[in-house]
Amino acid sequence: MNKAVVVLSLVNKSKMEKAELPNHLKEAIKIFSEKNGFVNAEYNFSEGFDKGFIGLIRKCRIDDSKSSLSIVCKFLPDDDHHNKKYNSYKLFQREVYVYERILPSMEKLQLLYGLKYKDNQGFWAYPKCYQAKYDHENPANSFILMENLSEENFIMKDKSIPSDFNHTHALLVQLGKLHALSFALRKENPEIFEEYKKLGDLMCLLMTTPFMRHLSPRDVQLASELFNNPDEYEIRDKVLAYKDDLWERTQKTLEGSLVEPFGVICHGDCWINNVLYNYHDEEMKNIKSLRLIDWQQTRYGSGASELMYYLFTCNDKKLRDEHMEDLLESYHMSMRNMLKNFNLNIDEVFPFTKLKEHLKLFVTFALAMTTFGFPIDCEYPEKLFKDKNAELTENEKERVLRYNKRMKETIYDLNAMRLL
Repeated sequence: MNKAVVVLSLVNKSKMEKAELPNHLKEAIKIFSEKNGFVNAEYNFSEGFDKGFIGLIRKCRIDDSKSSLSIVCKFLPDDDHHNKKYNSYKLFQREVYVYERILPSMEKLQLLYGLKYKDNQGFWAYPKCYQAKYDHENPANSFILMENLSEENFIMKDKSIPSDFNHTHALLVQLGKLHALSFALRKENPEIFEEYKKLGDLMCLLMTTPFMRHLSPRDVQLASELFNNPDEYEIRDKVLAYKDDLWERTQKTLEGSLVEPFGVICHGDCWINNVLYNYHDEEMKNIKSLRLIDWQQTRYGSGASELMYYLFTCNDKKLRDEHMEDLLESYHMSMRNMLKNFNLNIDEVFPFTKLKEHLKLFVTFALAMTTFGFPIDCEYPEKLFKDKNAELTENEKERVLRYNKRMKETIYDLNAMRLL
C-alpha cells in the first residue's frame, strides 16, 4: 500500500462495501479454478472490499470435495474518472507487467543457475501470482490473482512505529538479492534487460497530478516550521527551498540514465506497509521470512534510492546513528553473495564506495517521501492544516509530538550528513 492511499479516502467507502464483485473477475476465478483441477467448486468471498492504493482487494476461498485454496483478488474499481484521476491504469499495468514479465524472468534465471525455489540463497520474497491480466481495450477489466499470504500468518507492521534493526536488516538482505539479480539479468539477457530499463518513475507522476500537487508545499512548510530557533534558520531555509518544486526536482534525480551502468530493477515503493513478515515465534521477534507486495511503482534506477527511502521513512534517528553503516554493509554483502551464484564480482559490478556515492544522489527523494509520509504515518491532525490554534485532544497532542520528533530528527540527519 502506497503512502498516497490517503487520497483514496475520497472514494465512497460504503459504496465499495456494497459493490458487487465484477462479472469478469468471477469468470476469471472460475476459469482459474477449473484449470487447476477444482471440480464443482464453491466460491466463498470475503465480506466487503479492502482498499489498496490503486484498486480494490477481495479474498476468495475455492473449495471442492478434495481441495481448498485461498486467493487474493486485486482489481480496479469500475470508475473511469477515479482511475484516470490517480493514474490507476498506468500503475496497475506496471504491477501486472512485474508479475507477468520481470519476476518470472528472475525466477527462471535463478533456477537455471541451480538455485532452488524458496531456498535461503535466492530471491523469492514476493507473493505467488496465479494470474495477472491487463486489458488494454477495457483497463477496468484488469485483475491480479495471487496467494493469500495471511494463510501463512504474514502480517504488516504498524507504520506508526519505526522499524527496528531485525526487520530492517531482513528487508535489506532481500533488497540486496533483488538488485543483484538485475546485474545478473543485464549480463545473461541484455535484450530483456534493455526492455526493463524503460521503466520510468511513476511516483512523481502521481504526486504532481492536480489532485496531489497541493500537498507538497503544505507539507514542506509544516516541516520547516519545526526549526524556529535562530540557530536553526539555516536548516529551515534549506528545507523551504524545496517548497514549490520538490517533486519535480525529485523526478530528475530518479532518472535511471543518471546512474548507468549501476541501474537495477527497484521495487520503487519500499516502505513498511509494503513488507509482510511471518515469524517462528508468537512474540514476533524471530523472523521466518518476508514478502514484498504492491509492485506498481517498480522502476529502473539505483538500488541506493530504495535504501534512502526506507532508512529515512521507516527508521528513527537512534537506529540510523547506531546501525546505518552495519545495515549498508549487510545490504552490500547480500548482493555480493547473490552475485557469486552468477559468477559476478561485486567489486566490479557495484563497489561499496559507489553505493555510498549513490546515497547522496537521493536526498531530495528522502525529503520528499518523509515530508509527505510522516503526517500520514504519525496521523498528524488534519484540522491543524486549517487552523494552527485548533483545540486538540490528548491523543492528537501525542500524534503531533510524534510527528515533530520524527520529522525534525530526519532533517537533522540529512543535514548532518551534508546531504541537504
